[in-house]
Amino acid sequence: MKPVDLTKKSLKDLEKTETELRKKYFELKMKHKTGQLKETAELKKVRRNIARTLTEASVKQAASSSKKEA
Repeated sequence: MKPVDLTKKSLKDLEKTETELRKKYFELKMKHKTGQLKETAELKKVRRNIARTLTEASVKQAASSSKKEA
C-alpha cells in the first residue's frame, strides 16, 4: 500500500482499512505461530501498513480539527 493511496481516502475509509489490516495481521501471526506462514516478511509489511494508515488518519483528523477552530 502506497502513502499516495491513503491520502485519497476519507477518515472513515482509513478506519475501515485499519480494521481490515489488523485482522489480516492477527491471522498472519496465528499462521506464523503454528508454522504455516512461509513469508514472514508479510508480517512486517502489514504492520507498516497499519502504521501508515494510523499516521494518515492522525494527519486528517488534525487538519479537520484545525479547520473547525478557524
